[in-house]
Amino acid sequence: MTWIRVAPLLFLVMLVLPASAKGAPTDRWVGTDKWMHGAMSASIAQLTFLTTDALSPEEQRSYLPVTVAVGGTFLIGLGKEGMDAMNGGTFSGKDLLWDLGGTLLGTGISWLMVFLLTQ
Repeated sequence: MTWIRVAPLLFLVMLVLPASAKGAPTDRWVGTDKWMHGAMSASIAQLTFLTTDALSPEEQRSYLPVTVAVGGTFLIGLGKEGMDAMNGGTFSGKDLLWDLGGTLLGTGISWLMVFLLTQ
């Protein structure tokens, strides 16, 4: 995977977070809600990575599962925060960072599993 594929996602994070990092006054960096964001994102990323890897043609397995898992899972988290904001809640950049952390963790674990099992 090259940085060119990851750069648009990182650019989006950099645009969204400065405006939303404060969140609600009670929005803490660590708590049950944050762990749930991370765990759910990790689970979705693993499922997405492994499914995409199993269905991808051999020549696309080097990049497609990572791209779909990271991009898709992060978009789900971004959409969830957008829905929170539209339904009277607050858009939380802290939740989004936990989503991103879970996404990267789940994708990394899945990539390592596939790498070790195919050697």
